[in-house]
Amino acid sequence: MHQGRGISFVGESTMDASMKPPLIWMIVATKLLFTAALLDRSRNELVEQDRRKGWVRQKMGASA
Repeated sequence: MHQGRGISFVGESTMDASMKPPLIWMIVATKLLFTAALLDRSRNELVEQDRRKGWVRQKMGASA
């Protein structure tokens, strides 16, 4: 496992140019997936905190 550095922020990269676009897409996709999971978790936490309030019961279709 003596692989050299593939990506470098300063200077020239040793990675083949055809591999860069998929790598960038995967980095962006991973960040978007993380953000979506974080927002979903936050929404669920807020609903859990307010579960006894009328607006939550109304959205969930339960009787007040």
